[in-house]
Amino acid sequence: SSVAQSPGGQSGNLRMWLKANAGVSTSVWNDQTSNNNDFSQYTSSLRPSITNNIINFNPAYYFDGGDYFNGQNRNYRRALVYFVIRGENWGNRSRLLNNNSYSLRYEQWNNTGTLGFTRYSIRDYNSGISSPFGQVSIISFEKSRNSSNVLIKKIVDGVSTTNNLNTGSSNSRFPLNEYGRYLQGYTAEIIFYDNTKGSRAE
Repeated sequence: SSVAQSPGGQSGNLRMWLKANAGVSTSVWNDQTSNNNDFSQYTSSLRPSITNNIINFNPAYYFDGGDYFNGQNRNYRRALVYFVIRGENWGNRSRLLNNNSYSLRYEQWNNTGTLGFTRYSIRDYNSGISSPFGQVSIISFEKSRNSSNVLIKKIVDGVSTTNNLNTGSSNSRFPLNEYGRYLQGYTAEIIFYDNTKGSRAE
C-alpha cells in the first residue's frame, strides 16, 4: 500500500520501505510503497517477533538466528539500501538481504566480525568495517550499475565509517528474495532505492 510520506522526503526511485511501526501483520511485513515488495513468513516457528520501544523508542522485529522473511524474486545492479538495526554477536555469519547468488552481510562468514558482501561460489568480500554488535546503527550498501564497487557505510552515534569494497564484477546485485537468515537482533527499518545517492536529488 502507498503512503503520503517517504523516508527523509526522498521518494524518487524508492522501491521498498519496510518499517516495524507500520504495515505489520502476523505473517507479512508490508511494503510502504506502492511496489508491493512485501516480506512474509507463514511458518510460525521461523517468524520474527515484534518488540516495542526497542530502537529509539520505536518497535523492531527480533530475529533469533533461525527466523527470516521471504521477499520478492527481484535484484538490482544499481541500488542503495539502508538498514536501521541492532544486531547481536551469536553465530559465524549474519545475512541481511540474500538470494542464491548474492548476500549483503551484517557479519561476513566466518566469525569475521565485519560487514561484507558475498558472491556465492565466487568469494566472501570483507569490508573491514566492524559489525556494530549491540549498538543501534544505520548500515547502508550502495552500488552503481556499471561498477564492481559496493560502498558500505556504518553510522553509530553520529560517527560514520565507510569502505568502498571491490566485489570483482559490475554484475553484482542487491537481492530482495530474503531477509534476516542467521541474523540475531533487532531490525526497525529497511529502505531500498534502485538508484545511487549521487544520482538522486538531495
